[in-house]
Amino acid sequence: MGSTSLGVDPGLHYSWWRLIEISKSIQQIWDGEGLSYNPVDILTDALVVNALTKVPKSYLQPCNPVPYNNSLLAELLGCQIVPLEIFKKTAQAEISSMRLAKLLEDDCSEMVHRANCPAVFPEGYPTAWRDNRALLDFYLQNQSFRDIKKKRQHDGKFSDAARDHTF
Repeated sequence: MGSTSLGVDPGLHYSWWRLIEISKSIQQIWDGEGLSYNPVDILTDALVVNALTKVPKSYLQPCNPVPYNNSLLAELLGCQIVPLEIFKKTAQAEISSMRLAKLLEDDCSEMVHRANCPAVFPEGYPTAWRDNRALLDFYLQNQSFRDIKKKRQHDGKFSDAARDHTF
């Protein structure tokens, strides 16, 4: 993710951003736990702080220390919260298979659950940035998202090209 001071990730390559772009485009997100996130400035700072301690930890997971639910993202994105199967069905109908790639092949809720490890920071590392609502809102307000729904052609069929405008 982008930094906690800029709130921008120009590439939108991480799974979290891809899920947000899909959710924003179809105006739905599934009911379940939210995916842990690692702000780039926190990640790099925690690694440097750890490396410079007398006894560095052999394992760090500098992610949001307080879990959140996708209902928070639904509220911030102005999306409906729906069961996973409805989300997947809508996404598969409205988003090109190329964009979805393998993102929805497995059970998203299970994937998120496996990916969400407890936060591990260097001893005494400040976690004042942990307010999920404020930080996620900051990110979502500062990032431009494309409407990636399939376009309907004149013959009523869908093309895989994303729309040209941003939200």
